[in-house]
Amino acid sequence: MSPSENSRKLATIVALDVAGYSAPTEADEARTTAEVAALRKVVDAIATRHSGRVFNTAGDGFMLEFGSSLAAVEAAFELAETCEPKVRVGVHLGDVMVQPNGDLLGHGVNVAARLMAQSAPGSALISGAVRRLRALAPEWTLEQGHRSMALFFRDHPAMPSVLAALKKAWDETPLEPPTA
Repeated sequence: MSPSENSRKLATIVALDVAGYSAPTEADEARTTAEVAALRKVVDAIATRHSGRVFNTAGDGFMLEFGSSLAAVEAAFELAETCEPKVRVGVHLGDVMVQPNGDLLGHGVNVAARLMAQSAPGSALISGAVRRLRALAPEWTLEQGHRSMALFFRDHPAMPSVLAALKKAWDETPLEPPTA
């Protein structure tokens, strides 16, 4: 194998950043910097508790690596639910390149970061690659004939109305026979 092939691996990446970091930084940079330093300790503790590690930071952002997708999801939800200031979290399982300093680069990292950017403060978005692992049981399942939908969430203030709207749309959509 070439050296570049030896430096690749499959990892579950958790990307997180502080929601709305810019405005508080402009208002009180010293206080916000201290909050992020304190947050780093919380992130490190949660990552370690779930057998992960922080492999990179930048400003208010943190990149974590986990060998287990289930552990990564558990850590992601714990981070989203407990961190103050509130964080946005993205989780993806993908191929990464290991740098000599331990940093990870590549598409797997980029997807996790894109999911994080789309998540709401205090929530985590999980990629399809992670959800497809059977170890992650859905929290809510809709089934109708041959079709089903599994949903993965944690408590969020908007969830009751989102779930009600999804169920209504699901129930009102006519069931079509499966195509051969």
